[in-house]
Amino acid sequence: MSFVSLILPVYNVEKYLERCLNSILSQTYSNFELIIIDDGSTDNCPSIINKYKKIDSRIKAFRQENKGLSAARNEGLKKANGEYIGFIDSDDYISKYYLEYLLNALTANNASISCCTYEKGKSDNYYQNEEYKAYENNIEIYDHTSAGQNMMKNKGIFVTAWAKLYKKEVLSICDFPEGRFGEDNITTCQYLWNTKNFTDKVILIRKKLYYYSNPTSIVNTPNRKKIDDELWAKKERIIFYKDKNETELCQLACKNLENRIYYFMKTYPSKRGYFFYFKYFFYCLKNNFRIKAILKFLLIYISPRYFSFIKKLRH
Repeated sequence: MSFVSLILPVYNVEKYLERCLNSILSQTYSNFELIIIDDGSTDNCPSIINKYKKIDSRIKAFRQENKGLSAARNEGLKKANGEYIGFIDSDDYISKYYLEYLLNALTANNASISCCTYEKGKSDNYYQNEEYKAYENNIEIYDHTSAGQNMMKNKGIFVTAWAKLYKKEVLSICDFPEGRFGEDNITTCQYLWNTKNFTDKVILIRKKLYYYSNPTSIVNTPNRKKIDDELWAKKERIIFYKDKNETELCQLACKNLENRIYYFMKTYPSKRGYFFYFKYFFYCLKNNFRIKAILKFLLIYISPRYFSFIKKLRH
């Protein structure tokens, strides 16, 4: 049986941690280690971790001073012994068939990464009471280019590190950038691209096996730091594709950054507080100059409401 390492960073999530751990330890595929990196929690998380560690030998728990999610993931990777690697966020949880589906799809198709879809988690259950069914009719196979396109178009391969199972060697291309929010925006594109150097196959299972319930995401708790970090990561994505001479992916990444800038400007308009939008937009123009884009940017910057009004009139 293939050995899997699941990496679980933990920081002040006592409300969600037991639900997450129960879902992981209930997996139908049992040959895995669970590497918990307690990132300096100040709540009851250490006690919960110690309790579970005593009842399941697959748990390997470590504690470090608070350095952030990326640092915890990087530390987990250093300690991972598995041939395959998965990441789970500690305020989320997974289907009991999560590993069985992802690993079977990955190995049966000689792929480098397998992905699943997700849905918003519920507070009153650990996973759906589902039966295992053959997944073959629910899979799609991509190469590194089409996988990158799918991710940036949000067509099923999500930008997140979670909801995926990786061959360990694919992750060697980069570490998670520490001290940043939205770091997945740059790392996931590199992992997908790096499959080119191995089997050049990415599997997507269109089954909702991951349950996402993060209350502290950029969508729910926006601030300048989080927005700036996400736009930085999307800019780094462009730089990465340019360096790899991936012209089509580079153009799509540029459009992706531009659209995200528009979104943030319309959703969180603040001319003084979010002046940094200019530097990212000018970078987009540098790579793909368009008068229409300039007019759209200026109109949103001057009046997001007026822009929305004009957009409604056009439709």
